[in-house]
Amino acid sequence: MIVIPTYNTGPKVLAVVQKVVALGHPVIVVVDGSTDGTAEQLLSLRARHDHLEVLIHEKNRGKGAAVLTAARHARELGATHLLTFDSDGQHPASAIAEYLRASEDHPLAMVAGYPIFDASAPWERVFWRKLANFWTNFLSVQGGLKDSMFGMRVYPLLPLLRILEAGDSGQRYDFECVAAIQLGRVKVPFVNVPTPVQYFLKEEGGVSHYRYVQDNFRLAMVYLFLIPSACLGRIRKSLGL
Repeated sequence: MIVIPTYNTGPKVLAVVQKVVALGHPVIVVVDGSTDGTAEQLLSLRARHDHLEVLIHEKNRGKGAAVLTAARHARELGATHLLTFDSDGQHPASAIAEYLRASEDHPLAMVAGYPIFDASAPWERVFWRKLANFWTNFLSVQGGLKDSMFGMRVYPLLPLLRILEAGDSGQRYDFECVAAIQLGRVKVPFVNVPTPVQYFLKEEGGVSHYRYVQDNFRLAMVYLFLIPSACLGRIRKSLGL
């Protein structure tokens, strides 16, 4: 099951959904309180594709909440895995087949993309990613994750649902990092897949809700809160407990 959370992404989300739907896999789009008119356009698109579902949050709740809504619906439909895919056009739909193959080969794992940056990548994003990667691997105890913030992943559904429903995963910008930390702690293995990524300028239709100060401060507070339990986990691991 492919899940595309979206919030005020503008026309980019329509182009993304059309490319993904054309692959023929079941798709769930969660419109997370968008006010840009794309909900109505996506519902119109839904009427033309039987394998497309559009779920709507009346108010913006954050990416973690959007993924939880999709995960619950996917469970009702009998899905075993979720492939999350960002709605801003940064991820290539052509890479989906490789992710699905990796998930079939490693059904218990989280298949995580890591970006192959081109010149369009903002330097500050690359810097903060490296910092987040270090702390996410430390806090997950098992380590081995090449990128902690990439939105294109395949999650085994039941472990993801457990951490989402327990409130153990981040709700907004911190979602990918905290989800990886919590899944690593319950020994869900990581499989890394290199993936090209493209950042679009505003005049190209690019939309970013990333707030450098607020979002990085939120993530830093999450890391600080999780450090004591990570240290305890590493001690237990070193003792073979």
